[in-house]
Amino acid sequence: MLLDEALALAQLAPSNSNTQPWRVVFAEGTRRDQLKKALLKQAQHFDESQLPKIAQLPEAFQHYRQELGEQVYGAMGITRDDTASRERAVLRNYEFFDAPIVGIVCMHRELGDADALSVGIYLQTLMLSLTARGLGTCAQVSLAAYPEIIRSELNIPPELSILCGLAVGYTDPDFPPNHLHINRDPVEKNISFLDDLELAHRSDWNTLIRV
Repeated sequence: MLLDEALALAQLAPSNSNTQPWRVVFAEGTRRDQLKKALLKQAQHFDESQLPKIAQLPEAFQHYRQELGEQVYGAMGITRDDTASRERAVLRNYEFFDAPIVGIVCMHRELGDADALSVGIYLQTLMLSLTARGLGTCAQVSLAAYPEIIRSELNIPPELSILCGLAVGYTDPDFPPNHLHINRDPVEKNISFLDDLELAHRSDWNTLIRV
C-alpha cells in the first residue's frame, strides 16, 4: 500500500533526542464518515462560547491569511461579498476536502517546542513521500479546532495533544485551486548569512562558533 510505504520512510525522520514524538491516528471508511459528520455538525452550529480552539495570528502576520484566501477563493470564483459560498468553502475543511483518508497528528502534551519541530519534520517527510507516490495531501490545522470531538470519535487518549489533520487522497485535476502557485516571500526575507568578518565586529558576540 502506498500509504504504508510512505509511513515507513517518514518514520526515519530525525527528531529531538530521537524521541520520535509523532503519533498519527488514521480514519477511513465508516470511522472517517462519522468524524466528518460530527465535525460538520459542530462547525455549522457553533456559538461565541464555542469558538474554535486555534490561536489567532498576530496582526503582523494576518495579511498572509488574507492573501491566501483571496487566491484560493478567487480560483473558485467566490467573491468577497459571497458569504454563503465562503462559508461553504470553509466547511470543506471538515469534509477533509473529500479525501478518503484523514490522519490526526498528535504529540504528548508534556513535550515542548523542540518536539513539535520534530513532528513538523516528520509530517513534511510523510507528505513529500506521499507526493512522490502520486498521492495528494493537505495539512489541516483547522481540524485542531475541535479536539474534544476528534478525541471522542477516534478514542485519542487525553495525554496526546491534537496538532493538525492530514487529508490523503488523489488530487482532483479539475479543481481550480489545485493548479495555484501560492505566493511566497523572497528567500532574502527569511534567510540571513553572516560571514566571519561581520561576526567578529559584533560587540555582543564574543565567541565565534564553528559547526
